[in-house]
Amino acid sequence: MFDASRFATRFGRLSSGPGALNSHHYNARILHTVESARHIDGRRIVERAVEAAFAPLIAEACPGERRGHLAHEVAQHLYAHLGYGWYDLTGDGAVSTASHFVEGWNAGKPGSRRCVCTFTSAYLAMAHAIATGELVDYIERQCMVDGARACRFERVPGRTAPLAPPGDPPPPPEPPPAGAGNIDAAAIAEAVAAMPLHGNSEGLIPAFNLYLARTPVDFYDRLSTDFVNEMSSAGLGRHARQLLGNDAETCAMHTFRGILASPEWAAAVAPMVLIPDDNLFGLIALASAFGWGSWRVVEHARGQRVRLELAGVASEPRRWMLTGVAAALMELLYSTGSIDERFGTFTATAQGSAFTVEKS
Repeated sequence: MFDASRFATRFGRLSSGPGALNSHHYNARILHTVESARHIDGRRIVERAVEAAFAPLIAEACPGERRGHLAHEVAQHLYAHLGYGWYDLTGDGAVSTASHFVEGWNAGKPGSRRCVCTFTSAYLAMAHAIATGELVDYIERQCMVDGARACRFERVPGRTAPLAPPGDPPPPPEPPPAGAGNIDAAAIAEAVAAMPLHGNSEGLIPAFNLYLARTPVDFYDRLSTDFVNEMSSAGLGRHARQLLGNDAETCAMHTFRGILASPEWAAAVAPMVLIPDDNLFGLIALASAFGWGSWRVVEHARGQRVRLELAGVASEPRRWMLTGVAAALMELLYSTGSIDERFGTFTATAQGSAFTVEKS
């Protein structure tokens, strides 16, 4: 049996390096944003990001021209280990009975009637190309979001576009933050590292009242950069950046709300929370442990303003996401009402590696 855990550890960017744990809320929403945009081919943007992030990893694990079954096994078990779900190959395609992305759609857009698993379609096509050298497409014909008992994908020959080349190598892992208030950020990072945050028997990671998945940061960078570039060519670059920030802001509030009510928070963080403001520092420490960047608070006026600094300089795509996350922190902790009512009650701006959040 292929040992996915050892494989993920070998490639640090999928375990302790700049691989990010993100929730089903965010992953489903950002893919929906990219795929739904008019004037561009959003599905192809998703496909290129999947191929660029994962094809080099699976190819490196299976050297040689005839990779065959081993590459399929590597891809299948890594997919499950990282929390995306589970699939089985069939004679003419694949069947998936558990999906991180279906969970995200059911949480954020219940009642939708469409096929939503573009990430999985792209992943299957990429794995097939690595295993056999044959370029194909996988088309989702049935989806659990649309009421089917399983997601079913058909393998379609005749693709001519090559796999997308990888991007620049990711930066080295960032050091843990120093912590603040009564929060021991290093202890939180150690606690998260010790948790079994890998796929269960269904290939899902239910933790912190969320479904988590660990994804290479370069996937998000490629996805966001291509999306903004193509939208800019259509005269909609500013709109694209705003959409990405809005996705991060909305989903971070959902994510942090689930975290605060989770047994994992109660065990690892809540004992350190002695005053209300410690929740802010605890969430920041947890975000750092999830791979969202190594943050520290340099200024804080309770309920009104916070200034954060990020270790190193985040890439432009990461800044779009982190600006939304910074606003969501303050909105969740210092605003009232539903997620929709809290949205926009704080405004975040980024300057280099600093993020300033102020009450709107």
